[in-house]
Amino acid sequence: MSNRQASDPKAISGRELASVLAAGLFAALLGLAFAGYGYFQKTKQVETLETSLAAARPEHNQPTQALPVKASGVSFLEQALANAKARPGTHEALALLDDPHGFDALRANLLIAQGIPACERLDASPIRAFYGQLAEEIRRHADTLSRTPEGQAYLAEKGAPEFKMACANEVITRTRKIAYVDNDSIQPELPWHLFAHGIATEGRGTCVTMALLWKIVADRLGWPLFLRHAPTHLYLAWDDGAYRANLEATDSAKPVKDEEYRKREKVSEEDYKEGRYMRNLLPKEIVAAFVATRACHWRAVNAPMKEFEDLLLAAELDPRTPSYRMNLLKAWRGLRGLMDRDCEKLAGADAVAAARREQARQQGLERALAEAEAQKARLKAGSGIPDVKQLTHSPMYTGQGWEYNPKPTNRE
Repeated sequence: MSNRQASDPKAISGRELASVLAAGLFAALLGLAFAGYGYFQKTKQVETLETSLAAARPEHNQPTQALPVKASGVSFLEQALANAKARPGTHEALALLDDPHGFDALRANLLIAQGIPACERLDASPIRAFYGQLAEEIRRHADTLSRTPEGQAYLAEKGAPEFKMACANEVITRTRKIAYVDNDSIQPELPWHLFAHGIATEGRGTCVTMALLWKIVADRLGWPLFLRHAPTHLYLAWDDGAYRANLEATDSAKPVKDEEYRKREKVSEEDYKEGRYMRNLLPKEIVAAFVATRACHWRAVNAPMKEFEDLLLAAELDPRTPSYRMNLLKAWRGLRGLMDRDCEKLAGADAVAAARREQARQQGLERALAEAEAQKARLKAGSGIPDVKQLTHSPMYTGQGWEYNPKPTNRE
């Protein structure tokens, strides 16, 4: 360092400041790089899910009882998907997607529920009657109210969509007194918390079943009401082309802005713009939501293989929804952990069995040697051959060798 630099403190502090700024800029860029790399890795992990799972073959993990018997020539994923579709009611629900009379969300929901043993014999007739009567009651109430001055004033001020939703809310929450089961009280192990029959039999509903209630009633009334979903929530949207509004089924069909759902459900800007969440669900995507709901039940009752199979089916029906693929990846990791532990247990059992076989072999050898010694002793006793100890005390033994004397010697 020159004398001028040493005598000029401003030049030194400026250089230090530049160094600090450069280091800060480098750290910021490095942080952004790591954040971008983490997001890239997460995205890549989801996008390559099929590749990751394709390596799983039944012959590699067959020892565990969690895996069903695999047909020859069928991959693990193909068999898992077939298992999900083979559950009671599932094939029939998928067939509704091609129904020329239109998609029936209630019927599809009850059919998917039949895949759970507790709902396999579910009688759909009284449940369908319940929703039919509820829709008719709402229709009559709306017709009656529209003829009154109060109703006509409300209709002129708010418009037909809000008027109809207000009439439906009046019947659902005040007349029928259908209540919402808050998130803290939801028990996924109880099927009525997850499927449409719960409201008909219990008079209470969760965010899933309350949204489904409004959808079922709207379909019967011919209203343009759609199901929408966020990562952990199901809600509604009125969309007739001219008027569109999000509606919260758990809060008297209260209108909610997109920004509020995005903030509450942590929906990213990209997922929102790409329509991965908060879009009007098509019938196929509605069935996927029902199957994913059934997977929640399997997780609650500790049935990881069934959970994995249903999530696989949900992801196939609705590949646009990231949460199905992410939950599928989590389920797969948990399932692989169980299979690995089962394999370790089997390996330990094999080692114990091998040790026991070796112990038995050693014991068998010892018994064989003992029997040989006993046989040898018997042979000696039978042939008259003297024992070594007896020979050393015999008068025929001189200490230098054996003396041959065919005749007995009398040494009295």
